[in-house]
Amino acid sequence: MSTIACSIIRGGSSKGVFLQERDLPPDWRDRNRLLLALMGSADARQIDGLGGGDPLTSKVAIIARGEASNADLEYESVEVGLGSDLVNRGIMCGNLAAGIGLFALESGLLERHAERTEIRIHCRSNDKIIVARRLDADSWSDRPPGDGAAEVGLRFEDPAGAVTGRLLPLGQAVTLVSLDGAAAIPVSVVDAGTLYAFVPAEHLGCRGGEAPAALDVDGAFRQRVESLRSEVMHRINQALGTDFPSRRLKVAMVAAPSTEDGEGHLVVRIVNPARVHKACAVSGGICLAAAAAVDGSVVHGIVRAEGSPWVLRIRHPSGVLAVTLHRRGDLLTACEVRRSARVLMRGSADFTPAPWLDRTPSGPAA
Repeated sequence: MSTIACSIIRGGSSKGVFLQERDLPPDWRDRNRLLLALMGSADARQIDGLGGGDPLTSKVAIIARGEASNADLEYESVEVGLGSDLVNRGIMCGNLAAGIGLFALESGLLERHAERTEIRIHCRSNDKIIVARRLDADSWSDRPPGDGAAEVGLRFEDPAGAVTGRLLPLGQAVTLVSLDGAAAIPVSVVDAGTLYAFVPAEHLGCRGGEAPAALDVDGAFRQRVESLRSEVMHRINQALGTDFPSRRLKVAMVAAPSTEDGEGHLVVRIVNPARVHKACAVSGGICLAAAAAVDGSVVHGIVRAEGSPWVLRIRHPSGVLAVTLHRRGDLLTACEVRRSARVLMRGSADFTPAPWLDRTPSGPAA
């Protein structure tokens, strides 16, 4: 039996286990084994670990003191597989970023003082800076109010090219992709916050507002999306000379909102390899806002960014996400979101690496 200090924190629409990097083994293989055991990933329900059996809760945030002169903290977010040995270290979870300040202050990585109005966070997943501000207090010295939730403003600086170094990795706003000889599907591949392929819902045989559970049991839909993900990532790797695994590419179908969908500029369903996202990832919101500013993109055909700052309201299965886009000419300078965060537990967790983890877990970080 092994023990590790940790906190469980809800950030926005996600929940994760927060760890200090100094408590983790330096070798990525040993680190992956620890994370898989800690989350209980031998079982898809994660019944013997801290994961919640859902992609929105099977996440880990690894925090350390800042190494760069322009950052207070280092942050790496990790997606841990459900019933598998997959550990995806190449993603940026913007929702969990809302909890970083609370964790750093509670764990002693940062000191509380009234002059600390913002926390600068270096995100290792994409080498970008996230600036976190308390919106419900004058500074980070104040503890959250009675309900324990803090309102946090997150500013994602210079979001373009987070994964590939290019806003448009394929060099164009729309790429036509044909699968199994069927009619070509228009796809916009955009890299801002993280790497996304946006597809009009009607080209996947959908209207856009379907329930995630209904899409998850639609085998033909899931197979079509995964074929599309694989083909698009193949084209990206060919164009850039890279070797990214297909899971690095997020796929989202988009549509104009209907009367039933309620408020919002557009409707989105993010289709992860495991399940359809039950909300809208912050990284997805950033990329959607960036895509709305790309003339001719799939998203631009539904809603067009106008001026700066400009607010995009995204309708998703759990509500509406507002993303503020900042531009200087054609340059994307930042995206901002507002998220709440609450510490649910702080203490230590016991875990026992199971025999199935004795083999080398999949991948370090792509």
